[in-house]
Amino acid sequence: MDKYMVEVKQRRIELDIARTFAIICVVLCHATEAIYSLDKPGWIKLSSQSRAFMLFSFTLGRIGVPIFLFLTGALILRKNFNTDDDVIKYYKKNLLPLIGVNAIWIIIYNVFLWINNRKYLVTVEMIIKEFLFLIKVPLPNMWYFPMIIGLYIALPFISKIVKNFSSKSLKIIMAIIFVCSFVLPMINKLFDIFGIKDSYNTVLNLSFLGGTYGLYAILGYYLDNNIEEDLAKNKWKDVIFFVGSAIVCYLITYWFQMFSYSNKSKSIYNVWYDFPFLLICASCIFKAFLNIDTSKINNKMSKFFTFISKTCLATFFLHMIIQKIIETYIKEWQIIMPLKVIALSIINFIICMIFNFVFCKIKVISKYVMLVKN
Repeated sequence: MDKYMVEVKQRRIELDIARTFAIICVVLCHATEAIYSLDKPGWIKLSSQSRAFMLFSFTLGRIGVPIFLFLTGALILRKNFNTDDDVIKYYKKNLLPLIGVNAIWIIIYNVFLWINNRKYLVTVEMIIKEFLFLIKVPLPNMWYFPMIIGLYIALPFISKIVKNFSSKSLKIIMAIIFVCSFVLPMINKLFDIFGIKDSYNTVLNLSFLGGTYGLYAILGYYLDNNIEEDLAKNKWKDVIFFVGSAIVCYLITYWFQMFSYSNKSKSIYNVWYDFPFLLICASCIFKAFLNIDTSKINNKMSKFFTFISKTCLATFFLHMIIQKIIETYIKEWQIIMPLKVIALSIINFIICMIFNFVFCKIKVISKYVMLVKN
């Protein structure tokens, strides 16, 4: 959803494919959250098959945001910010439209929430606070925009760092961020699951490189930076290694959550983006996407991925409204819960694509509400 903030001379279909995968994951994640109660009481009522599917789909869905962050780093950190004018131009062309579209959708969301529930109180003061990022919009997808806008503010300066210092120099900093922002939270969660009252929390301030989400962006830059060399060597064994590693890390992430639910402790864990094996899993998947041989993809399929990629920001916003409208009906269907998740995801995605196709033909909406760029 972030590529539309970046000017590129030629589309890279492998990135469109990665972005398509990411937005499908996001829709799947929210569909899983809508159908299942991701808590201990809800877990107890489920069959073993439904429990397995819940964690399978939820974990898969969580891979979407890391892919988007990798794309952000791969595309923006390669830009040159040599002067103050470069930074100001970037803020005008990339950051301000992002803030603007966020404000538009805050209004749309509040109107929708009021129509959907007349008891929902909408005030001018509340909307202004949401504009200023003092409070968040009460929808599960809207945590993302304050985070990504904050990251966009820092990206020009992170770009200067990664370009002026070798990866060898930054590995120490990245390793520290990884330990403090990923490994320690996992250890603390394990302690919590086992009922151990001790915890390990660092007092180091690592926000200068964006912390957890900044590390995703930096990794995206480095993963993409040597892709031409990888393709030239035609390392198919490496591709197999990346896919295999992704599967292993995915299974570890899945098992960690299964263990937390199955353990006698009341504490459960629904994976978040600071889980180290989710980071590694998403990194391997992104690297596999980068190694796709796009010469074998026909023109129609390329256009299909490009359309989804161009409109994925609109899908990100729109799918939450569509889901709120149709989830009530799907929940009443006399089918098993895994099929409800699949149905909600597919129907939601198809409706979004239909709306996107129509709205793309309306220039004002396409430009200011969807942020679609050719």
